Amino acid sequence: MTENVNSCTQCCTTVNKVALPTEPLTLRDIASWSPASRVLGNPCAIRASVPALQRGLVWKPQQNELLWDSILRGFPIGALVVTKWSDKLKKTAEMADDSFTHHLLDGQQRCNAIAMGFSDPFAVKGLADGKKVESILWLDLNPTFERNSTRNFLVRATTTAHPWGYSKNDSASPVSVGNIKRALQLLKLDPAEPNYRRPSPVELWPCEAAAEIPVPLAWLLQLPLDDEKSFWKSLESRATEATTLQWTESVRGFCGNENPDVLEIKSRVFKGIKRAYAARLIALEAPEELLEASEQEKTSGSDREDVSNIEQLFQRLNQQGTKLDGEELAYSMIKAY
Repeated sequence: MTENVNSCTQCCTTVNKVALPTEPLTLRDIASWSPASRVLGNPCAIRASVPALQRGLVWKPQQNELLWDSILRGFPIGALVVTKWSDKLKKTAEMADDSFTHHLLDGQQRCNAIAMGFSDPFAVKGLADGKKVESILWLDLNPTFERNSTRNFLVRATTTAHPWGYSKNDSASPVSVGNIKRALQLLKLDPAEPNYRRPSPVELWPCEAAAEIPVPLAWLLQLPLDDEKSFWKSLESRATEATTLQWTESVRGFCGNENPDVLEIKSRVFKGIKRAYAARLIALEAPEELLEASEQEKTSGSDREDVSNIEQLFQRLNQQGTKLDGEELAYSMIKAY
């Protein structure tokens, strides 16, 4: 499903008018739906799975990065749409899992990005299968932004295809060959060697062109938020324990730096993590009648393809919104200014 903010907002506004049940969810609650996140959320009324008719993950790295930039800045990121769990929509892999309560009809890409932020492949229990990790989200603690960047937080993605990260522009374009070579030299790897194997994301980290002081976003989301000093002291302790990871040295140095400019960055990061902790997404629960036959199915002949209620919902969530771009987008930005 396409994550269309305009159409999602339009649909959710309509759904609210019929007073459907809603459930406020923390980001940790949502992350706990994904087995890969290894996160336990607080007990809540919803544990949603992706129904069989949903398409796969389609977001690009920069979309995951920008979503977390929005979260850390306190931007609303829309609502989710769910429906009661049903055998009609389950995937084969879910047959033995009775812990799901709902199916996720809208918000799959956002929920996956949220789970990525909480996923910590460097946890002790994650080291054994760390090479299976396909992507990691990092935060640059000492960012330098490009002139046209719209970001306030430089969230960085490393993937199986690009374990060295992406450029700092909003489109997250590939880094140069020279930067890739320098990143590989840190691991004493040479692509020209016959036995060369591209490192996995857990074996590498964002290169210099991608981030100056990268730290896994999951590490920050796990820290205590009682006060700022304890927050950075805890991160320093975590980095000190992970001496085998080369990038932790710069993290330790940042945590102990009392320079006024660094203190300002620390304060901004701390406030951003607190916003993420306080963030809530509303899950709008579509009625169970959604799984019943539509009027079109009841009246259609054999020469007409059936379209169920739930398929129609998918279409309207993704197609009914009016995309704001071009002159209209520029005019809206001028008015906002």
